Amino acid sequence: MAAFGQCQLLNLAGGSLRVEGIEAWGAERLLANTGEGQLFIYDVQRAGADGYKLFQVGKPLAIPRRVTQMAAVEQHSMLVCLSELITWHDLPHMSRPGQLPKTKGSSVFCVGSGSGTNAQALFLCVGQRRKILIYSWDGANFVEMREIAHAMEAPRSMLWCDRSVAIGFNKNDYMLDNQSANLREISPMGKSTNPLLTRLPDAKFLITRDNVSAFKGYDGEPASSYGISWVEPPASVAYCAPYVLGMLPKMGVDVRALTAPQSAVQVMPLRGVRSCAFKDIDRDTTVVYVLTATGLYRLLPTPVLEQIDRNVEQCNFDTALLLCDYVASQDIRREKVHAVRVAQAYNCVKIGRYPEAMKMFAEQGVGVLDVLGLFPTLLPFELRGKYKKEIADCSDAAFLSALKALRAHLETVRKGMVAEQQQRAPTDERDQLASMGAWAAAAPAQADFSRCTDVPTIVDTAFLKVCLLTNGDAQLQSLLSGLNSCHEKECVDALTNAGKYKELVMLYRSKALHGEALKILQSHDISFTIDYLRKLGREHFNLVMQFSQRVLQANPRAALKIFTEGERAAQDELPAYDVLNLLKTYAPTCAVPFLEYLIARGERDPEFHNDLIQQYLDVLKRKQELPEVLDATRLKLQQFLRASPRCYNAEKMLMIFNKTPFDFYEERALLFSCIKDHRNALQIYAYKLHDFDKAERYCEENYNEEVDGRDVYLELLRVYLNPPENSGERAQMGPALALLGKHYARMDVPKALELLPQDTPLSDLHTFFKNVLQDTARRRRHNQVLKNLLKSENLQVKEKWIIARSPVIKIDENRLCHACNRPLKLAVFAYFPDGSVVHLMCLQKKEPVSAPSAAQLKF
Repeated sequence: MAAFGQCQLLNLAGGSLRVEGIEAWGAERLLANTGEGQLFIYDVQRAGADGYKLFQVGKPLAIPRRVTQMAAVEQHSMLVCLSELITWHDLPHMSRPGQLPKTKGSSVFCVGSGSGTNAQALFLCVGQRRKILIYSWDGANFVEMREIAHAMEAPRSMLWCDRSVAIGFNKNDYMLDNQSANLREISPMGKSTNPLLTRLPDAKFLITRDNVSAFKGYDGEPASSYGISWVEPPASVAYCAPYVLGMLPKMGVDVRALTAPQSAVQVMPLRGVRSCAFKDIDRDTTVVYVLTATGLYRLLPTPVLEQIDRNVEQCNFDTALLLCDYVASQDIRREKVHAVRVAQAYNCVKIGRYPEAMKMFAEQGVGVLDVLGLFPTLLPFELRGKYKKEIADCSDAAFLSALKALRAHLETVRKGMVAEQQQRAPTDERDQLASMGAWAAAAPAQADFSRCTDVPTIVDTAFLKVCLLTNGDAQLQSLLSGLNSCHEKECVDALTNAGKYKELVMLYRSKALHGEALKILQSHDISFTIDYLRKLGREHFNLVMQFSQRVLQANPRAALKIFTEGERAAQDELPAYDVLNLLKTYAPTCAVPFLEYLIARGERDPEFHNDLIQQYLDVLKRKQELPEVLDATRLKLQQFLRASPRCYNAEKMLMIFNKTPFDFYEERALLFSCIKDHRNALQIYAYKLHDFDKAERYCEENYNEEVDGRDVYLELLRVYLNPPENSGERAQMGPALALLGKHYARMDVPKALELLPQDTPLSDLHTFFKNVLQDTARRRRHNQVLKNLLKSENLQVKEKWIIARSPVIKIDENRLCHACNRPLKLAVFAYFPDGSVVHLMCLQKKEPVSAPSAAQLKF
């Protein structure tokens, strides 16, 4: 690739003009000095589209002979020369010459500017044997700033580096700190006695010794892990962004890219190169002049856009990207960077670096269909001819690697495509199923994938196929378990051919085709059907009824999880009545657990409560279970009848129990308790069960201060003393007297005594009367003590009230309000315990800061 062209400005082959050195002065002037002590000033003007011509400005000017170095300072219109000593002249007329006598015998110099707020300052650094001199320009003369001694020979090259100076000696290179005068050695590179220093952008420079150049920062540290190896030692080195140009005497101008300097970009056959001059005009423009034994040339950079295109063609992408920084238009620069990156990505595909290529495609926003065009078999048939680039002529292993990289890329693309749906996706899995079904229903209908144009459908279908080809089971299941736009028929065929029936079920579920999924699961273990049905809600209850019948008959206990451990939202629960009828038909043994589940969940419908009691009763009446099962069932029945809240219909249940030929006395007692029929309940405990402890426990549970529970103990006494008619039972005097002696405090004693038979011996009532009288005496003493305590407290309060009212408050014309400092006179006032007095109005407006609370006030 030709990064530069060339234009001859002077022909020196005849020998009539012997040019010793050149210096660029701005973009349009060139200075040339001869061995005869003449300085020629030329205007460099464009001649045609691709050429320049020199036009001499005035007559040659006289300068000192044997000038070894020149530097044009454009901002001060000054030329600094080194011959026997440092001299300077005003340009362009070389007027007002000046010299620095102290610099006699100098070997090299460099000029530099300040930085920051001191950017207009001009500095001059001069190298001599055993010392270095630093000057600053004051507008008329160079003023010496400091002299730095050193123990080495005269320097051979210098470069001003902001706050330091890079100095090349015969054998070593050093960095000189301008502030501290510290001279620090940089690692030696070679034995050349002519070290070259070249300024680079970004606070870097290039040190060249022999045929090797190394990159350094302004701190002297290495700035790159690589360097430049030249074919021969260059006479000089120039920088013209983004290239480093080595002036090789035998070969010519060797052009190296700054990003990849290991190989030459171009070699210009300008043999016999003696020196060069280059000047940075602005960030994007540098003029370069080359002086050879036979002529003076100007290098012509190829237009940036053309260089970019040529570098892309030659796969020099780093150089092309670096060149993009020099495109003036931001829009064009952005377009070129994008085009280079995309071309680099396709080149990575070509050389088999697939993960890197996919990463670049994602970063540059390359259309997913363009990426899929590399794999045409993944696209619909009608789109395959649209994309010309494809992966070809690679091994099976390489193609598999490409597919894996594509899988990762499609996974990233899908995340962006479904981001909005994922934000709205509910956390409950059942709601997620509904959302997936709705999304699938909203997707464009595609009867034939070969004519599909919907991008999400193409992407998801391609992703599914790639997962199958690369054994990406985890990614495949992740695709099918969430929102997706897979083409139904195409994906069903692909999964069926691959034998992925589990994933096929997931696909059907994501498309809300639950019937198809359940048909597949029928040929597998019933646990898969159970797990699937657990996630279907009220909307698909017909499917639940249809496909649950087989599993209910095969394994009722396991199938019950469909209804009791479902993953459903509260509003999507299955209709309980229909489920209960289904269970009674196909799995009667599951009716009781399901009813228990409903009631534990908080169901308060009396029908379910009544039904559970009926189910318990049916189990007990059949007596087909083991004794321990019957005992456990009866215990659960009693606990349920006793538990709160009692939502069952007690009257209805009593009618059922009364028709039962079995003795369910305690259960009937609990039902009587539910309707507050204490007499019948207590009669069962006293005369059917003959369990007086349970009768008393019943009273403890039902006693309260309300009307329906206040006389429950009296009712038990009445039951003890009045057995049911035609029962053949005798009055229970012993339990009755024991009840009187133990629970007299919860009875109306006169009414209790009235219930006792007239012939009851007083000796039997001794304990009762003793307890009643002792309790009465105790309460009387307690009340007397309480009365005296309250009386004493009342007297104490009265005493405090008298003491509080006893002080005399004197109000005269000199007594002032503590809040407003005005006389109180005859106004209503408030008195504080500390003796301060305030107007009542002042107190109501704003209480003084030091005033006590309102409770402490006295009026």
